[in-house]
Formats: sequence, structure tokens, C-alpha cells
Amino acid sequence: MPVKDKIIFVLILMMSVLSGKIYCQNIVVKYNLLEPDSSEFTLLKKNVSPAETKNHFFEKYVYVNSRLDSILLYDTTGRLYDYSYQNAIVVYEYLNNRLKFMKLFNKNKKRVEDPYLGLWSTEYFYDGQGRIIKEINRNKNNVPVKYLHGFDMITPYSAFRYLSHDSCIEKDFDNDYQLIYEDTCACPHFETKLSEYDSIN
Repeated sequence: MPVKDKIIFVLILMMSVLSGKIYCQNIVVKYNLLEPDSSEFTLLKKNVSPAETKNHFFEKYVYVNSRLDSILLYDTTGRLYDYSYQNAIVVYEYLNNRLKFMKLFNKNKKRVEDPYLGLWSTEYFYDGQGRIIKEINRNKNNVPVKYLHGFDMITPYSAFRYLSHDSCIEKDFDNDYQLIYEDTCACPHFETKLSEYDSIN
């Protein structure tokens, strides 16, 4: 390889590392067929081939290095589709091999809020044992969602105290970090959070 080409190759490699991009990733794509049901979708068939998605609503699950990276919703023409919650795309971001963010985007890849909850993203915080101990729910302006007292809606902050592997005390707080709700619940494990959106695994 000529010296000039070697220099270019090294520069590209350095830029890739600095930008956090890995070009030798193991990418797996799976497809689910969906059936419209009023304002929702029901799962029609799992793990179909790309050819089977023709003329169907379908989801595309993208896994990068065995981790769920994104879920994309398509209409019968094969175009990204904003359904009743207005998001065609769910994106998962990781830090230190743990789920850090869940974010919603529309078919134009713009930030979008769940129209019922005002939610754009959820950020997860962990203790030294890798357990989720706090969640922050934000709107598309990247600020905690506005909680309105007296309404059954998502809260901006949630905290978890572990009683056992499967049992937690959950505390939900308003925008002033005043306690709204406290109860015993199932613990928010890493896998549980992904399965809330993942109908394949």
C-alpha cells in the first residue's frame, strides 16, 4: 500500500474511533408482521423474511452486537409510519454496556413526544451492581416532562429501592421532586425495560 494511502487509512481509522463508530459491528435485522387494530397494532407473525413484509404493516428490529439498537415501524408501502403515538422509530442508546436512553422519533427522524404522556426520552441510572435505581422522563426539549397533579400520567422522576432481586419500592416525584406516589413493584431490570418495546424476544 502506498504511503499516502496508508496515511489516509490511519486517519479514517482514528476518526472512526474518536467518533465512537465501529465498522466491524455484528448487525442482525429481524422483521415482524403487524395487523392494524383500531389505533393499535397486533402482532401477526414473528421473524419473517424481508420479502414477506410486502403489502403489510411491519416492524424492523435492528440488533448491533447482540443489543437492541432500534425498532422501526413501516406501512404497507414500505415507508416509515407514524402510528397513534406518533413515533415511527424507537432508539436505544447504551453506556458501559447498559441501557442509558430510550428515545422516540417520527418518520422524518425528528424528536417526537408521546401525545398522551409528553414523553420523548427516558434516561436510566444504575447502582454499583448494575441495577436501575432512577429514571428521568423528558420531553422533546430535553427537559423533564411536566407533571399535572390530579391526572394519571407519567412522572418526571422515579427512584427504586431494592428489597430483593425481584421486589422494589418505587417512588415517583413531581417537577419539584416532591413525592407523589410510593408502592412496592417489580424491579426495573435491564431486560425488562427492553421487553417493554421488544415483541420478538
